[in-house]
Amino acid sequence: MNSFTQAISPRHNDCLLLFLPISNFQQRMTYYSAFWWGFDLIVTDPNHLFRALKELRPTLLIAPPALYEALESRFDNLPPGKRWMAEMAADIALAIPIRSVRERIARFLFRSIYDALGGRMRFMVTGMAPIKRSTLSLCRRMQLPLFETYGLVEFGSVSLNLPGANRIGSVGHLLPGVRLEFASDGEIIVHRKDTQARSYFECAPGESERTFIGDNSVATGDIGRIDQDGYLYLVVRKKEIIITGGGEKVHPEAIEAELDACIEVARSVVFSSQESPTLIAVVLPKNPQGGAAVQERIQRFVNDINQRHRSMNVGQVVFTDQAFTCENGFLRPNLKLDRKRIAQHFQYTIVSNTAASKAHKWSA
Repeated sequence: MNSFTQAISPRHNDCLLLFLPISNFQQRMTYYSAFWWGFDLIVTDPNHLFRALKELRPTLLIAPPALYEALESRFDNLPPGKRWMAEMAADIALAIPIRSVRERIARFLFRSIYDALGGRMRFMVTGMAPIKRSTLSLCRRMQLPLFETYGLVEFGSVSLNLPGANRIGSVGHLLPGVRLEFASDGEIIVHRKDTQARSYFECAPGESERTFIGDNSVATGDIGRIDQDGYLYLVVRKKEIIITGGGEKVHPEAIEAELDACIEVARSVVFSSQESPTLIAVVLPKNPQGGAAVQERIQRFVNDINQRHRSMNVGQVVFTDQAFTCENGFLRPNLKLDRKRIAQHFQYTIVSNTAASKAHKWSA
């Protein structure tokens, strides 16, 4: 708790807003931090989140990517001309060396977003799941203080980006007291004097031993790397690596990051299927009502990726108008993608469509 809270330099007049269940370790840890350090705390229901942000005006916020991506969607829904002018002006403002001037310009250009956040936000944290690169880039344009972090319920917080030490795409520098090493397959192994857990309760045989490997060390299950400046990068969840029919290992999150870079894609999920020799991508367009024209542009974008990255060959794109939510089971309660559920749902659709297509051809 101390290593994370000290990193964000709490102030006596800070006000932290939390809206997720306290069973989430980051929410619980910062809940304790507010009491320990003596700053104000707002706890609200997710249904009242935006009202609480606007009316209670917090200075600190810890939230999953879904919240910040919702702000991006709000900006994307502006008229194209207005959005383009704001982006151009913001890019010019980024070149101004005086921070206070940059922030004043951003507050004017994006005042509706600042108003929605209460107008006092000085530090926003995202974690719990990967965030879209476009969301981080937009927040940088808007001069919003959004920083990515990385942690595990078994271990606690591992790393954090900070003002003056923020590299988009990374999860920041290690927090005080944390050490790490990489296993032979690239899995991140983290060490700390005290971890948050010692073992799993009622788990599959051997699962605890594979994670809690002794000497206060935890095998994270994440494949990662660290650059020469000490920034940690997450590549993929070890168990989500796809092995293609040709025996090649593919990282679905890397492909999804490429797909999500398309300005017309709201979210993508990549998986493999026994029914298909190539990878399948489920794509939610930002404008599902755009019809065939939007789908064709996205398909061209996918084709370009396939040309540039032969190992990332996405042979089939399935378009959907269903948002990924907890209610439909596509997101877990911690707001991470439930890849297995998504693959099962859309694989059934793919098989059904394939069978119908074959039946139609046979009838013809």
